[in-house]
Amino acid sequence: MAAATGMVMLMAALAILAPSAQGLDRSEFPPGFLFGTATSAYQIEGAYLEDGKGLNNWDVFTHTNSGDIVDGQNGDVAADHYHRYMEDVDIMHSYGRQLLQIFNFLGENPAKEEFDHYADVTFKAFGDRVKFWTTFNEPNLFAKFAYMLGLCPPKHCSPPFGTCNSGNSQREPYVAAHNMLMSYAAAVNNYKKNYQAKQDGSIGIVIAMKFYEPLRNTTEDILAARRALSFEINWYVLFFTT
Repeated sequence: MAAATGMVMLMAALAILAPSAQGLDRSEFPPGFLFGTATSAYQIEGAYLEDGKGLNNWDVFTHTNSGDIVDGQNGDVAADHYHRYMEDVDIMHSYGRQLLQIFNFLGENPAKEEFDHYADVTFKAFGDRVKFWTTFNEPNLFAKFAYMLGLCPPKHCSPPFGTCNSGNSQREPYVAAHNMLMSYAAAVNNYKKNYQAKQDGSIGIVIAMKFYEPLRNTTEDILAARRALSFEINWYVLFFTT
């Protein structure tokens, strides 16, 4: 899984650099370093009922729980990327972006076989042109906000983390994470076995990263920092390195 691990570490590095990136120049990065742009389909796509598209969890959530959205809006039109994608690609190219990630999560509890089939369709359709694949975008945040805090669909949580109509904040985030990681593994195995050699691409995952340092050089603070890292990222990242 060297390629996958490499992509994880690249995304982690970008996340760490982001707060101070304003003063960076391309010359500070090695030749071949790729800059990219990432978004979710729902955030930009729009066209929510066009060309046979079905409703996704965010369509339902924003139309039935509009009070949970700060300004009550939804993604029915969003940035209209579905109709203006060529303009958007030109804009990104003008800013020197070489990568675009559009994340489209299949549902709140995807079966491994279903996600593998979805990935297989994309490999066949776009693999001759797409050379960098990411399977899931920030699954650690999805599990946290959707199944622990109940801030995103399907809005599952339980006290003391939140007051939702259903959910178990001490169990469901781990079930969701397990499903996503197993789906990731299926897609990566499929790509490496059936497509990578002929398509010459790489595949990985995007993990939202935070890093914690002990406040003081004491055993108590060092262990606290380690626990924070374990709860934030290790239960995902260690999946790719062990």
